[in-house]
Amino acid sequence: MIVLVPKTEMCDEELFYYANQINRQAWRFSFGRMVQKDRIRILPISRPLDKNNEYDKPYIKRLVSSCYGFNELVKLN
Repeated sequence: MIVLVPKTEMCDEELFYYANQINRQAWRFSFGRMVQKDRIRILPISRPLDKNNEYDKPYIKRLVSSCYGFNELVKLN
């Protein structure tokens, strides 16, 4: 089992966003393909950028907070 720990401080919305990005690629680790650190490192994960080509944190917050069930998930934290 591999536990991913963010290198920088992230809010709940960011953690949820990146967990979703990783879970969307679960097919890469099925049918006998083991999860390994090297394979996790090269996963293509989209990172939303604004028009200035900078990390768009407000977009992630809006996107995730509008997802069904996110508010209930935050209550559990």
